[in-house]
Amino acid sequence: CGSRELVIRGGGSNGGTALTLPSGDYSLCRLELISNSTLYIASGASVRIWFDSPEACGYAGGSPQSVQLKLDANSRITASGDSSAIDVAMLFVGSESRSTSIELASNTMLPAVCFQNFVIYAPRSDVHLNSNTYYCGAIGARSVHLDSNSQVQTSNQAQDFTLPNSPAHYVVDRFIECGGPATTAPDSSC
Repeated sequence: CGSRELVIRGGGSNGGTALTLPSGDYSLCRLELISNSTLYIASGASVRIWFDSPEACGYAGGSPQSVQLKLDANSRITASGDSSAIDVAMLFVGSESRSTSIELASNTMLPAVCFQNFVIYAPRSDVHLNSNTYYCGAIGARSVHLDSNSQVQTSNQAQDFTLPNSPAHYVVDRFIECGGPATTAPDSSC
């Protein structure tokens, strides 16, 4: 793993591997759950996982890290214990110049139970659901691709989600060349 990457690998003779998150805000570059691994959210917890841009994470365009969230081979994000009521949002900065994606694949389908119960907000990233993936929640992305028996269902919790307030960001809109001498007024001689 690199900096701010969480990779949980399951399997082996003892079954899956799991990690439980309590309420809080988490900042990651990448999260990967593989082969019967589970990310449990503590019952009643409110969790926000912020995924930084590939540029801030030091990821090159087209690198394997461009898949910032990957669930594969029977992996899950779900509530711990008996409760199914969780409040989880995964918020992706993405990039205007580098491809980023989210992949949920390979046998996460259990229609009787809503295992993937969280919100994905990724307006600059592509979401791929493949090979018997069952997702319950809400998805906001640049694109959403479903293939090979994948399903998306909206949960009651996801319907109540609102984006958290974030600080205003200064974005350069244009540059103006000023030809006169510098003064106390920054826009003089323009």
